[in-house]
Amino acid sequence: MIDAEYRPKPAFNMLKKLIKGEWMTAPILACTDENGEISFRGFYGNYEAIQRLPGKKHLMHAFHLAENQENSWIICNR
Repeated sequence: MIDAEYRPKPAFNMLKKLIKGEWMTAPILACTDENGEISFRGFYGNYEAIQRLPGKKHLMHAFHLAENQENSWIICNR
């Protein structure tokens, strides 16, 4: 993937383009709808959602999209 002088070979550049471009879900900014819901499509794997609260507070919620699962979550403020 790299040559003797640690320069990337074409295969490295292609793999990086695939991973960072086509295979990675890009960050999204979304607001809830009138029902307080957000929908998105992403690849299976781990995600983080940052919930902005009044007063510049933020909560981070981790979740996982898995094959053959419902992949639906309810996030409540407590």
